[in-house]
Amino acid sequence: MGGKLDVYLDIASLYSYVAFAYLQQHTSELAAHGVEIEYHPVLLGAINASTGNRPPWTVPAKASYLKHDASRSLSRVSLPPSTAMPPDFMARANTLLPLRCLTYIKYNFPPPPSSTSPPSRDKHPQNGSETFVAALAQLLKSFWIDHSDLNDPSVLSSALLSATSNFAPVFASPGQVAQVVSAAQSDATLKAKVKDRTREAVEEKGAFGAPWIWATNDAGKGEPFFGSDRFHHVYLHLGVPFTDVTIVPPASRAPGGSGGKTKL
Repeated sequence: MGGKLDVYLDIASLYSYVAFAYLQQHTSELAAHGVEIEYHPVLLGAINASTGNRPPWTVPAKASYLKHDASRSLSRVSLPPSTAMPPDFMARANTLLPLRCLTYIKYNFPPPPSSTSPPSRDKHPQNGSETFVAALAQLLKSFWIDHSDLNDPSVLSSALLSATSNFAPVFASPGQVAQVVSAAQSDATLKAKVKDRTREAVEEKGAFGAPWIWATNDAGKGEPFFGSDRFHHVYLHLGVPFTDVTIVPPASRAPGGSGGKTKL
């Protein structure tokens, strides 16, 4: 029992938001079963282009179905009904700048004091930085709920300044955020890291969309899972005990004949 979830996601992917919301709601339970979660920012547009996949809204039947499925999925993880595609989605869907910011934060902000391993520029850091997770949560919210244009550096900076953990800001000052955004704009290694993680998702993990989850169990066996509604299969692979969807039998008629209705 236990293992690791490598979760490849993009801010411009609604179902990445759904999967992230679900995992954040269950992080403690998964940790109790020895499951580690690591999020990897990747560019969904590049994944689609390299695999020949088409965004679902470009297929009329899928677009029609998404109107139903999206609302169901959002409701299940308690995301508000206002979560919706921004009006100029295609112009904002190239999320390279915010993805670079997230990558910078992931590799440069420290994990909690309980961790004995500092973040590394050469190896994948553990997903232990509250700052990184809080920034990811805020940018997803900004894109899908606030409809902020995160390709605008000033808007992106304001969104990052709003990131909180336990109701406290995770960035010490506007200057700290300015450092993050400046690095994202000028540091070529950040572009390379996003490109490398995207390539890794496609070439090594078999990704054709997002969210893409690579689950490795405690025996070291990894398997891919696509989407935000495959967690029962993920748990079976990891050996994590869970309660599956269960059909509840109808209430039996009470003696004396109450028509099957229960009196309170």
